[in-house]
Amino acid sequence: MCTNEKHRFGGFSTDPDDKVTTHQKGFREYLLCEVWEGRLNVWETYAREVLFGGCELEMSAAPDNPLVAATARGVDYVKFKLFSMSLLWRAGVSSLDMFELVDLGPHAERLRKLILDKQPGAHWQYGFGVIVAPDPESDVESPFSKVIDNPESLRFKSHRTYRFMLGNMFWLFPVSGQMQSLERDSFYFSLFEDGRLTFYNGGQIATEYLHGFAADLRDADRARSGRT
Repeated sequence: MCTNEKHRFGGFSTDPDDKVTTHQKGFREYLLCEVWEGRLNVWETYAREVLFGGCELEMSAAPDNPLVAATARGVDYVKFKLFSMSLLWRAGVSSLDMFELVDLGPHAERLRKLILDKQPGAHWQYGFGVIVAPDPESDVESPFSKVIDNPESLRFKSHRTYRFMLGNMFWLFPVSGQMQSLERDSFYFSLFEDGRLTFYNGGQIATEYLHGFAADLRDADRARSGRT
């Protein structure tokens, strides 16, 4: 799914049997009451400013650490953490096909209560890691900057992990009954209680994934065009 200059959403698929669709307001589903929507909108607005500009933060690179692409300091831990938790929770309770692989089980209710009570928990409790694909032409907007892919279910050692592709960023959400052991198992979290937000470098693997994703879309589009 991606947006165009008219803020319409286009639905795409790597399956040539699926149709390409356009939506004026994206994929909509009524999950929340007005109070919840208003609360989440505050967190979403803040997260958008952190990620895309509008929020004063101290940004720094880590030239001596190839794993780190950049680190932002001064992030409001509570707001950003609750935004990320709400992102995971909404995907888990959604009935839309694009979120069908996100099955939170009992974690859905635990997340709901934490979000309702505005309790972000520790950084490892329903935390996340963000991996960015390097852009060789940083002065040019990436063609993936407005693309959202269906979340995938993966395994990180013994932990179920959900991968969201939002633009050229991959968000990894580990969900398990042993979340306290994630750092011992070498999971790299991105957000910390002291206001640090670290973006990790996906390197060649992330770049190849995006190129493969684009190739699959192109092949499916050619197959559909060949039938018309």
